[in-house]
Amino acid sequence: MSITNNNGYIADPLDIPVNDNYHYANLSKTKMFPESDIREIEYHTHFNAHNLSVLHLARVIDNKPAFKIMKAIITIHETLGYMPPGLMEVRREILEKLLMLCKCAGIENYDALNGAF
Repeated sequence: MSITNNNGYIADPLDIPVNDNYHYANLSKTKMFPESDIREIEYHTHFNAHNLSVLHLARVIDNKPAFKIMKAIITIHETLGYMPPGLMEVRREILEKLLMLCKCAGIENYDALNGAF
């Protein structure tokens, strides 16, 4: 099972194991969101893969409920072949909550993170 493709980005988010060895960002200690993760979020957003952007944010800050919900949204989206408006609203709500968590953690590069979406 491969988590990254040749560019180092997630190839299939549904292949990510629950207990992977991913190095999560400790925002409370560093006060900085990793630049490499901001670039990955920008990459996914640039190619209109907003679900992957939110999934990656949830993964980096280790928010398991949001991560599981985003994996479910991606599954529904792929199964239907389109993104229902209701799922877009759920994704938007999750993104807002995750960004608020980052802002409340006092990360210094919050504007760059928010701009990546």
